[in-house]
Amino acid sequence: MVQYLLDRYGEGRFQPEAGTPDHALYLQWSWFAESTFARPLGEIVNHRRNFNPEIPEVVAEMKKRALQCVGAVDEAIRGREFITGEFTAADIMLGYTFSLADHFAPFSEYVEATRYWQSLKARPAAAKTFSESF
Repeated sequence: MVQYLLDRYGEGRFQPEAGTPDHALYLQWSWFAESTFARPLGEIVNHRRNFNPEIPEVVAEMKKRALQCVGAVDEAIRGREFITGEFTAADIMLGYTFSLADHFAPFSEYVEATRYWQSLKARPAAAKTFSESF
């Protein structure tokens, strides 16, 4: 949906030019955020909805998978402010997923990923979003 909105209404904002290597990297991280990184975190939520008490081994496995994703971002973000070099919707997508990880699979031992998440949270629109209660 995010990609559709950008393509339809973005007027070239929040993504590199289509067909460029930067655009491919942007797509990689956008899809990673939603399809790979968010998945085990969503599984924790779904598991806790369906099992009371939760099965600790299941939650531990999902946390392990989420932390592997944090590790991938930790390596990729080293020396960069944003995942593709400039702020894009991939950072927004990753920011949402990091907000889930912060709650369900804390990752403070990943220094670069933590720095990145803190930086994303501090952006004015994110700070406003995260300060509002839902």
